[in-house]
Amino acid sequence: ATARSWTSAEPRVRALGLRLPVVLYNGALLLDPKSGKRLTAHTLPGDRARGAWERMTRAGVYPFVNAWAQGREQVRYLQGRESPGVRRYLESRRGDPRQQPVADAEALLADEVFYFTAIDSRERLERAAEELARDPALAVNLQEDTYTPGEYWLEVMDARATKAGGLDALREWLGPGWELAVFGDNLNDLPM
Repeated sequence: ATARSWTSAEPRVRALGLRLPVVLYNGALLLDPKSGKRLTAHTLPGDRARGAWERMTRAGVYPFVNAWAQGREQVRYLQGRESPGVRRYLESRRGDPRQQPVADAEALLADEVFYFTAIDSRERLERAAEELARDPALAVNLQEDTYTPGEYWLEVMDARATKAGGLDALREWLGPGWELAVFGDNLNDLPM
């Protein structure tokens, strides 16, 4: 179970020889590592995604959005509104075919939105997180990046899209008779 995307997790999963489904994006997706097929997804319905977007932009936060379109993942961002943190993130993944700059919120929120990520100042993200946390249908994670001290990330997804929710989906997929052991290195691991 990881907060990573399949693009980021796949080399590690393959190196470990894992054959069981993988929990990605903090529990938003359950994926078969052999086929790359999405087994379950906790997406945000259009009105919920739009509401989250509007609350973030009112706080001056412009996240990138992970969505499924035509059977594949896209990483969309509103071109010209990237924070320095989001620009660094996108630049560090230059050439990633998932990246899709868009011109407006309609294009940003089209298809199956399942994850928002904002990288910005702690103060700005705290304002947005407080507003978003009032919605019980959302899971909201605000934390300092473990690997880049001073950089803060706000992740917003469906309330069922936690690592604990991802493990519940895995348990259901596996059926009875399996035992799970978990460990983690950050706050988003606590629900497990």
